Amino acid sequence: MKILIMPSKVDEIPKYKDCSGFIIGLERMSVMTPLQVSIEEIKKISLELKQSKKELFVSINKLMYNKDIPLLKEYLLILE
Repeated sequence: MKILIMPSKVDEIPKYKDCSGFIIGLERMSVMTPLQVSIEEIKKISLELKQSKKELFVSINKLMYNKDIPLLKEYLLILE
């Protein structure tokens, strides 16, 4: 069983040593997540978590409109 945490601040992440991973919202693409960060911050956090063998799940859950599709495509290619 995996234990996933939704932190409210980036600096809280190191406190949770016993969890399996984290769920973080992507800025401008996520709603109702306590922490929403930029794509650049997600890259940095992802590298740090890989070193500690933890998973990162990125929440992209906002209601999308046609105007959002180009940015969504760009972000998905980066997150791939």
